[in-house]
Parts: sequence; structure tokens; C-alpha cells
Amino acid sequence: MIFEMPKSCDDARVWRILVPIQKEFRLRSVQLAPNNFGSTYEHELAFDDEMWASRLRNPLATTFVAVSADCDTNASRKSSSPSSLESALCWEWIGRLILMGPKNEGSIHPTGSRSPWTGMANSHEAETEASGKVLHFHVNGMFVDPSRRGAGIGIALLARALTWGDAFAKRSGSDHVRYTMVVDQVNVPAVRIYERAGFQTYASETAITKRKENGGKSEVILTERRDRVSV
Repeated sequence: MIFEMPKSCDDARVWRILVPIQKEFRLRSVQLAPNNFGSTYEHELAFDDEMWASRLRNPLATTFVAVSADCDTNASRKSSSPSSLESALCWEWIGRLILMGPKNEGSIHPTGSRSPWTGMANSHEAETEASGKVLHFHVNGMFVDPSRRGAGIGIALLARALTWGDAFAKRSGSDHVRYTMVVDQVNVPAVRIYERAGFQTYASETAITKRKENGGKSEVILTERRDRVSV
């Protein structure tokens, strides 16, 4: 099952559960697959709680999570059915993706050398700024637990995010949507998933990351997919 995480919650108790869970999943992601991210576990471990909460609240960052419905795995979280946000938080997170944007085309400049959060963190203009003929979303931080790969979770996360983006563009009156993504060249399984989802390589670069290996340098490819919004 895939859920869209809220940017706020009237129930403070639920919010206090959500923020640590997304923090835990992100830290586990960069720890399990350090070569798949431009950031590092040590760097993000230093983030305070407000930083983690702000990433959920950001109007230009929509988080989608895939959760497991395996009762044995989730026994400690005790939920009978993930039919609401509160119950969804009781199930194990096995995948996550953040859809950043929308912005008008030309105002997002994908690169592996800069955090995609740059230029997004203080923006509160998602509804008013994104009104052009072509909207631009950037796919960021996609990760599927290694023990759950091969079951189509990555494709399902992408499909949910792209459907969400297309629907937003239609509501805003835009004609087209551009989706971009930066991926490490050596991450062949991820590249194949993106290609299956209709992404095509349009550039490559040597990125400067926070990783220590190779002096922080990493060869990445920049991919994109363009959708025409049906009226």
C-alpha cells in the first residue's frame, strides 16, 4: 500500500509519531545504500527534529511511502488495517519517494552536486507560483528496502507520484509536466526502474557529493519524463 504523507496534522499525537518514523527510514536508507545518495548518514544524523519536521511541512515536497501489510513484521506496531493515516503509521515503511515541486519549467536546475532542497526549503508558493504552461517536478530520495526489492514497489511509488503530479498540473491549467531525477550511473537497478517508468537520459555529469569515496566525486545521469496533460 502507498500513502501520501500529510504536511500537517491536527492530532499532535499522530504528528509526533510521523516525524520520527520518517527520520528513522531516511537514516536507514542512507546507511544501507550510501552510494545511492549524495548525502551521508553522518551528515543527516546531525539534523534536529525541526529539520525533519520542516521537510514534511514543506509545501514543495510531497512524501509518498510504501508500507508493508505483513502482520508478523508489524506485530509490534499493532494495527488491524492501514485504512487511515494513523493506522498507516503502525505498519513498516518499506519504500519512500519525495516529489519536489511544482515550479514553472526553468526554475528547477537538477544536479547531483547540490541538494534538491536548496531553493525549496523556504518557498511557500506552491499553489501560486506553479501556473505556467509546463510544470516541473523533481523526484528525490527514492528508496526501497533491499529485502523488498523485486516486487514492483519502486514502480508503484513512481506511478503514484506521477499520477499526483499530472493531476496537480491539470487542476492548475498547465499543458505539460516535466519530471526529472538524478541517479548514480552505477545504480543500474534504479536506472532500469526509471527507464521502465518512461524516463530518458538527457545529460550526465561528475557530481560533488558529501561522500568521502573518490574525493566525493560521483558520475551521475540526469533523466526526465514529459507528460502531456489531458483536459
